[in-house]
Amino acid sequence: ARPAIAAPSRATMLTAKQFAADLLQACDVHDHLLLDLSEVDQADLSFVQIIHAARHQMHAKGGTLAFTQPAGEYLADLLRKAGLTSDNSDADFWFKGAISS
Repeated sequence: ARPAIAAPSRATMLTAKQFAADLLQACDVHDHLLLDLSEVDQADLSFVQIIHAARHQMHAKGGTLAFTQPAGEYLADLLRKAGLTSDNSDADFWFKGAISS
């Protein structure tokens, strides 16, 4: 089983520094990592940017970052507003191909 890290329920600028540190440390230690978004009920673009950076860090070292389940509607709305749902690779990453428009 791949190691998993849980995102905070408030994934905003207020929690970004600690979340980024935790996630990037986990990315350094593991080659394959799961991110649990099930408790996220508030998020902003800082959260999306942190995950995007971790995804690229993992890809650069030949690893993977994936989710325990596709992003929920709250995150889907945020990602749509940020313009991050039109690219197929982003949609596959965030929604495992199951994006609702």
